[in-house]
Amino acid sequence: MTTELGGSTPVAQELLAPEFGSSQVRDNINYAVQRLIIQCGALLRQQIERAGPAGNRAVNEAEVDQIMFQFQAASTQLESMISNEVTAFALERIGQVLEHALNDGKDALNERALRSSQRNAAPQRSAPAIAAQPHEHAPALAAPGPGAPTTGAISEVGRRSHDDGEASETQHHDQHAVEPKFETDGEIFQGTVGLSIDSQGDTGGIVDFINDLRQEHGVLLTQLTGGSNSTSRLILRLPVPIAFRDALRRMRGVSNVFDNPDSDFVGGKPTFTVQLAARES
Repeated sequence: MTTELGGSTPVAQELLAPEFGSSQVRDNINYAVQRLIIQCGALLRQQIERAGPAGNRAVNEAEVDQIMFQFQAASTQLESMISNEVTAFALERIGQVLEHALNDGKDALNERALRSSQRNAAPQRSAPAIAAQPHEHAPALAAPGPGAPTTGAISEVGRRSHDDGEASETQHHDQHAVEPKFETDGEIFQGTVGLSIDSQGDTGGIVDFINDLRQEHGVLLTQLTGGSNSTSRLILRLPVPIAFRDALRRMRGVSNVFDNPDSDFVGGKPTFTVQLAARES
């Protein structure tokens, strides 16, 4: 399959074209289109048999077979054409999204740099001096009125209020304190790490897990390899220190997390394996 790049953007040309030209992506697209075309052939046969020829003559199965042979002979060229169009369309649309995101990122960085330069150029204002002594004409505190608590009573009220506040805070803490349901070790990781995902062949489980991983604070996804029927591999970047193994254990759908000695695909960096539990049908 030849990848058409005529309508793609420069960013798509540089970053996406090699990926769309890889054998894995090409095979996946071709297989999906081939499966659809075969299904269309079955539907086409049903429609021909249902409609029948004009007049009262019964449908001849041999004639239907002849039509289907012709359709099958043209299927290879049809599949190639559709695969090329799907690839080109995906490359163009994804490239447009990537261009917009890149432009938005540049604008955000420029705006941040402009605000920073404006703050640095602003004159420094000295803080007003604070009087060391109270004003000599400051009025004395008013005497407590009738029925007001005495000094001892005020102290007692303050102590009870403080105690009640501590009790309320303790109760609030107890209500929200939940014992973790997973083993924790608190080991901190930062930088590049590798992650293998064992989904037991469940492509949807991988999709859900990756979507949840995107929401995990301090985790950046940089590369995804592998197929739905084999173990998928992620290369991640942790810009800030994070107890990454603990974070994986508490994620939805994760049944087990353990260290993976195969770290070749991340250049010897720490590598983990996540086993996903089977989703309920």
